[in-house]
Amino acid sequence: MRAPTSAEAYRLMAKLEASSGNQVASHLAQAEYYYLSGEPHSAIDQLNMARRNNPLDIYHSSRIDARLQQIKDELERSEHISRQ
Repeated sequence: MRAPTSAEAYRLMAKLEASSGNQVASHLAQAEYYYLSGEPHSAIDQLNMARRNNPLDIYHSSRIDARLQQIKDELERSEHISRQ
């Protein structure tokens, strides 16, 4: 039996968090799954859902905002490089 990849581990974690009712953690894990799978736009969608659909404390709100900014910055750099 092979060990799961990081992306697969995040996908499994997202399912476990969702089944335990922790929607914020589920969206965060799903976002990482998408990011590691090469789907940054889907990761951004998951982070936006986490922020929109759940009551957040300052810790989760800050964590989501920081990760959103990281992914958006990376996308911007990538698009800038591809235009050159």
